[in-house]
Amino acid sequence: MPRRSRGCQECRNRRIGCDQSRPTCRQCAVTNRACSGAKLDTIIIDQTEAVTTRCQSRATGGTQRLARLPKVPSPRAIWLSYYVSRFIQFMSLHTGGPTMSPLLDELGAMPVNETSSTLKLSLYAVSAVYCGVAAHDQSLVSAAVEVYGRAIVQHHTAITQSALAPSITTISTTLLLSLFETVWPTGPNGYSWHMRAVQKLLALARVELASSQFMRQNAVHFQYQTLFTMVTTPEVDAAASWDSECWSDLCWFQLKQDQSTPNVSDRLTYQLFRLGEVFVQRSRNNSTINNTKVRVAEIMISIDKLWDDYQADLMAQDSTLPISSLKGVRYTNELTAMTVAHFAAAQIMASVLMTPRQEPVQLDEDAPLAFAYYFP
Repeated sequence: MPRRSRGCQECRNRRIGCDQSRPTCRQCAVTNRACSGAKLDTIIIDQTEAVTTRCQSRATGGTQRLARLPKVPSPRAIWLSYYVSRFIQFMSLHTGGPTMSPLLDELGAMPVNETSSTLKLSLYAVSAVYCGVAAHDQSLVSAAVEVYGRAIVQHHTAITQSALAPSITTISTTLLLSLFETVWPTGPNGYSWHMRAVQKLLALARVELASSQFMRQNAVHFQYQTLFTMVTTPEVDAAASWDSECWSDLCWFQLKQDQSTPNVSDRLTYQLFRLGEVFVQRSRNNSTINNTKVRVAEIMISIDKLWDDYQADLMAQDSTLPISSLKGVRYTNELTAMTVAHFAAAQIMASVLMTPRQEPVQLDEDAPLAFAYYFP
C-alpha cells in the first residue's frame, strides 16, 4: 500500500508537499490559508483484499512494461577488444581474394569456454603488448606482461594435467605466446623455447594434423617461424634437435584431396629447412667449410630441380612468371609471390653458407623466466 500523508487537509487538497508544522504549516502561512494542522492521530489504512489486489496488479503491470537493458561491457573489455582488433589487423593479410581466413582471425573468433580461456588470455597479452610498444605506453606494456604471466601459469597447468593428445587450442596458445616474445622478449631464448614446444606438441597431434585445416595453418606458421630462428639465431638453436621427420610429415600433411604428392612450395619449404639445419650445424663448430659446401651443393641440386618443376607447372597452367622492371615486380596472386621469394631466399642462404663464417656473438645462456615448464 502507498504511504498515507500526514500533511494538513489544505495541502492534501492542493496536492502539494506539507512540512507538517503546527499549528500552521509553511505553505498555508505563505498563502494566508487557514491550516487544519498535520494529523497526529492514528491513520487507518484500507488493506482489504479488493484494495491490495488492485494495488499489486498495478505494480506488476508497471514492472512488466520496463524494457530490459542490454548488458554493457566493462571499460576493460572494450579496450581489450580494441587491442585485439588492432593487432589482428596489423598481422593479417586481407586481400579480398579466394584465400583461406588468416590464422589470427580464426583465433580471435573462437568462442570463450573452459578450454579456450588461456588462448584468449594469450591473445589479450600479445595484442596489448603490441599496442603498448607501438604507442610507447610503458604502463600498457607492464599490464600486458602481467597478463602474459597469468597465461603462462594457466597454460602450464593445462599441459601437465591433460593426458590427451594436444588440442588445437593448446598449440594455438603456444604460438600466441611465441608472438609475445617477438614483440617484447622476456629473455634471449624465449621465442626459441616456444617454437620447440610447438614442435613437440605437433609431433603428438599428427592424427589431428591430417584432418584439421586449422591445425595445418598452425603447422605452416611453425615451419616458417622455426626456419626464421634457425637462420637468424643459429647459436640459440644449436642446442635444439629439430625433428627432420616431423618436418617431412608436415610437408605431406599439406596435401589436397586431388594431390598424390606435395606441391612445389611445400617441398621447397622442406629444402629450406635442410639449409637451416646447415646453419645450426655450422654454429656448433663441428662442420668444416668443405663439409658445409658439400651439403649445400646437394641441397641446391634438389632446389634447382624444384625450380624446373615449378616452371613446368606454370606452363601447364598456361601461366608465366612476371618479368622484373625498374618499377618492380607484380604478381597475380600471393602464392606465386611467396614461392618465388622462397626460391630467392634459398639462393641467399646458400650464398651465406658458402662464405667462411665469423665467430658468433655469445648470448646469455640463462633460460628466460617461465619457460622451463615445457621441458622439466
